[in-house]
Amino acid sequence: MAAISQYRLRVDDVRLDKRERDAARALLDANQLFHRWKLEESIAQSEKARRLFQEAGDQTGVADSLCILIRSVGSQERVEEAAAMVKSELAKFRSLGEVVGEAKMLLLEAEMCYNSEDKCKDAVGIAQEAEGLFEQEEHVLGQAQSWMLAAEAYMACGKCLAAEHPAQRATRLFRKAGDEQETLRAMLLANQAVITSLTNGSRVSTSFIWNEVQRHAEEGVRQARDTGDFTLVASSLCQLAEVYNVLENFQDSLKASNEARDLYRAHGSPHDVANALHWAADTYIREEKYKEARDIVQEIQNLGRAEQDEGLEALAQEILVRMATPGAPQPQTSSTAEEDAPAPPAPLSKLVKNQQGHVMDFRTGLTFQPEPMRAVHIAEVAAGILADYAREGFDTEVPVMLAGTTSPFNVEMQSEWFRKYMMKPGPNTRP
Repeated sequence: MAAISQYRLRVDDVRLDKRERDAARALLDANQLFHRWKLEESIAQSEKARRLFQEAGDQTGVADSLCILIRSVGSQERVEEAAAMVKSELAKFRSLGEVVGEAKMLLLEAEMCYNSEDKCKDAVGIAQEAEGLFEQEEHVLGQAQSWMLAAEAYMACGKCLAAEHPAQRATRLFRKAGDEQETLRAMLLANQAVITSLTNGSRVSTSFIWNEVQRHAEEGVRQARDTGDFTLVASSLCQLAEVYNVLENFQDSLKASNEARDLYRAHGSPHDVANALHWAADTYIREEKYKEARDIVQEIQNLGRAEQDEGLEALAQEILVRMATPGAPQPQTSSTAEEDAPAPPAPLSKLVKNQQGHVMDFRTGLTFQPEPMRAVHIAEVAAGILADYAREGFDTEVPVMLAGTTSPFNVEMQSEWFRKYMMKPGPNTRP
């Protein structure tokens, strides 16, 4: 919850009356209880916070309290009740002309969409609608939340490449709003989008990119420790454990996942603990230490039984399936592996030859003479990409990390860059 840091400041602000400080304290308690998965207590505290904010005439505080309340209700698998609450409160804020409250309810609606497979794609559109309302009110923090949620929705839809740009926008806006913790969360999400696109094969894996990913993950842990937010530290450690596993740095991966597990046990939810355990199991499977992996499966199953949570049992079964197929191919990251391994099947090209034998972009009909990417081209292309990025018109399908890469596998991407940033209309180019 991005606005939470503001309420921490309110608790100690002597310029506010006691009721406003009590409301902020109740909201903070509700948020902490929610993240500890103590849902009934969270509902009670968020109801208290909403009542106090209502008495103080603070509609933004009312909306933030409702966000925690409705999330807590939804997390109890009372999904229809939570959806009805969103619809009802959205109508109330609209009738009052409370634009910020309306936008916050839209974000909650979008969040509920991306947690549902059949409505996942709707979440991005709803988040964009909310962002427009926040922009209208010059509410920078709300804009950042909207971009963050759009990135999360893209991730939930499996569109990791598309998630990078919204996560980067969210990072800049959170930084502008002065929210240090949410800035870091957005940075971690942007890095996670890169990691997932590498591990699922939607982006070519190279040692250079993985070194960059590792650097960002390690920096994320360092910054998280500086915030003093234990759950944020644990989250960044889980990301680092994932990266170390791919890079076969198993000892450091276990160290990271075990620290995350301990932090989550003290400050997080059972789901968080299971997530950290999952990365430790991944390490053991890669090391072919199946007894240790089975012990972790047992621990996750015990958590699932204690919490009566089928999702944790499903996670345990997922790990068991991985143990049954330990030879599944993993992303290759070393230079040697890239040279020795057979090339992956080439994707369907967007470049074709027309009847005159000219190379043509199938989507636009533009023709051009292909040229190799020489050093001068790389400089011009990089300048063009950076200029686009600065204008925030950057194509989310082109990852920033790959700008200027000249490896053989990037022929398709180089052609795209050449067309977009360098191609001059020629005699065979259609208008």
